[in-house]
Amino acid sequence: MANKRISWFDRRMQQFTEISFSAQKFLCPVNIVIKAEGQQVEYYKKYITGELKLYGYGKKSDFLAAFSGLNIGKWKKRYEIRDYCFGGRCWELSIKFADGKQLRYRGENSYPENFSDLGKLLRANYAT
Repeated sequence: MANKRISWFDRRMQQFTEISFSAQKFLCPVNIVIKAEGQQVEYYKKYITGELKLYGYGKKSDFLAAFSGLNIGKWKKRYEIRDYCFGGRCWELSIKFADGKQLRYRGENSYPENFSDLGKLLRANYAT
């Protein structure tokens, strides 16, 4: 079943238009937006005002190959530890598609096994 979900997810990613990632630990937010523009992707830092600042770009095919390796299709939609949350870390990964549909993955103080790999991929071109 997991392999079917991964396969479906990887095929679906060919049609993504935007990926938004946000994480907050205490008062230190990180907001990254990746937009698909033709055969390339553009990496943006999103400020609290909503302003987007371009900080990098690359080939869409290279990004999708790396993103596919994360096996996000196996992720649960929600990760959380109910015992505590106050002052913890909240995160969200949102993927928009050309047909207007959207996938969301979220967490509070709990993460998928390979969550740090997602951070490494998104920060690969990140400039503060």
